[in-house]
Amino acid sequence: MKFYNVGIIVGFHGLKGEMKIKSTTDFEEERFGVGSQLILRQGKKESVVTIRSRRVHKNVNLIAFVGYDTLNDVEQFKGSELKIDESQLLDLEEDEFYNFELIGMEVYDFENNLLGTIKKVLDMNANDVFVINGKEKEIMVPFVSSIVNEVSIEDNKITLFEIEGLW
Repeated sequence: MKFYNVGIIVGFHGLKGEMKIKSTTDFEEERFGVGSQLILRQGKKESVVTIRSRRVHKNVNLIAFVGYDTLNDVEQFKGSELKIDESQLLDLEEDEFYNFELIGMEVYDFENNLLGTIKKVLDMNANDVFVINGKEKEIMVPFVSSIVNEVSIEDNKITLFEIEGLW
């Protein structure tokens, strides 16, 4: 079974077991919603946890687990990863992709020249941005329809339109 990272516990808030989460998912409400189950990975140890509460405070997700009601109960989880299994992936629309599907894909310009491979995808609110490991330097390209011509998961290839001044 495959597991996918949805967040990392980076700190704590208050004394009632709330944890600050650095989210790595586009589906925060579903993943961190009350009653959702996640896999908590502490080093090599894994356990299933259930979300007791979730709220957003100063743009940070604060969550608490069922059965972990105090700061003392959760301090051990700092740095732990929160994951879902493959069966929890949501169906996406035709032209939507999970970031993990895009990482490692080859990116080509309009003349079919290899620019590099996607290192990561940044969420910049207005749109995502590809960070591409180029031959000579790192390249950042907005993931917008006016720049990205085609994404082919099957071919592991992303093709860009010709954009004057981008290169």
